[in-house]
Amino acid sequence: MSVPAHLVTASGVPITTASGLDILVGGAVTAPKLQIRLIYPTGMKATAWCNAMTLALINATGVLPVVRTDAEWVSWARSATRQINLAQYNAPSPDRYREWLPWANDFIRSLSTVGI
Repeated sequence: MSVPAHLVTASGVPITTASGLDILVGGAVTAPKLQIRLIYPTGMKATAWCNAMTLALINATGVLPVVRTDAEWVSWARSATRQINLAQYNAPSPDRYREWLPWANDFIRSLSTVGI
């Protein structure tokens, strides 16, 4: 997997994990303020992905709502984007999407392009 230049440490080591990418937000790679683990939604249901991302984002957001049905993804997405304050990173508004997967892919893409 090729890792974009802004997703490597100062020594050139990719910031990767088995299930996604660890993205450092708000600071230099050597002194991050926030670390977010990205979990790609491919092959997952909305409930599983939202709840997994809740654990991944806990340092950034604190508590997010538990998603018990796939229909609850919009409420979760609103809470996540509001609590992380992702407006500066052009996070997609969940209200502009009819289905969760396109939103989740765009959400991950917006986080993965955060300049460090």
